[in-house]
Amino acid sequence: MSIISLWRALSNCIAVRANLMCRMPNMNSICLMCNQEEETAVHLLTNCPTAKQESYYMVSVTVSVPIIGSVVIVDVWYESKFSLRSNLLPQNSLVDWWNALTSDLIQLGRTREDVASCAFILWNIWKARNDVVFNQNHLLASEIVDKAYNQQREYTNALKKRHNLDAMPSSVTTARTILSLWLPPPTGFHKVNFDGAIDMNSKIGAIGFVVSDCAGNIILAGARRFPGIVVPITIEALALRTSMEEVLLPGYKDIICEGDCQILINAVNSSSSDDRDAGVVLEDILSLIFHFSEIRFSYVNRENNWVAHMVARKALVDDCFCSTHHSVTNWLTQMC
Repeated sequence: MSIISLWRALSNCIAVRANLMCRMPNMNSICLMCNQEEETAVHLLTNCPTAKQESYYMVSVTVSVPIIGSVVIVDVWYESKFSLRSNLLPQNSLVDWWNALTSDLIQLGRTREDVASCAFILWNIWKARNDVVFNQNHLLASEIVDKAYNQQREYTNALKKRHNLDAMPSSVTTARTILSLWLPPPTGFHKVNFDGAIDMNSKIGAIGFVVSDCAGNIILAGARRFPGIVVPITIEALALRTSMEEVLLPGYKDIICEGDCQILINAVNSSSSDDRDAGVVLEDILSLIFHFSEIRFSYVNRENNWVAHMVARKALVDDCFCSTHHSVTNWLTQMC
């Protein structure tokens, strides 16, 4: 599954009928894949009878197949390849479902390839749904699964050629590190992901930040350019300072700040401002801390900070992009 598509699904930003009803109240919200239940992201991707049917083609042993009407129901995720049961996982949101699924897979000793299989199946269920809606074309379950596996193989082969992944270990420890996912903040908090980017040729630095609520929804995003600032630690510090200032304006006082610059996070957590390049900005950051009820600073790898990184990179090449928070949020919606 493409990273953006998975992010959209986990953020409940995909155009399922339950979401579309917010803009079009007269729309029928019944799922077109099964014609039985309301089409929510959780239903379509995890509980829809059509989605459940996939596992019949993934199971390597004989299983008991219950029948509801004319639809064969076999749980793709839990009665087949992954040996789990869907009713034991959270159904409140797709984020809860996905986090529980990946956690259980790792505990069962599954590899990152198994988690990738789940993502590609999710993506192809969504694509199959769109094929029904827009082309009136109903794919067989076997076709959906074959497409998912073929795409996964193509993606893996491309990664191996580019990154030499043949030498990468596939232990549970490695899987736990590589497959760590961005998680929304706990209830009552907002999460700020920030990042900086530089263009040495143009001598320009840029920053981007994205603020999310406890449901994983993006509620604020912004970008800014800093001509002449091309020192990495300084632009990262400016990204953190700017994002802290911006979240104070709407009154967000319980914050988790995540960035992918380990040196900066360590400096802030140790209340150190003696960095030669970023010392003044670090002093501003340490002063801003007292304006929050609770604020935490955490390091994350680039893979878990990619949205903020994408915003910062866009700001490098498009000055108009930085004009308003609204323009940044709209761009993220279109991209994702």
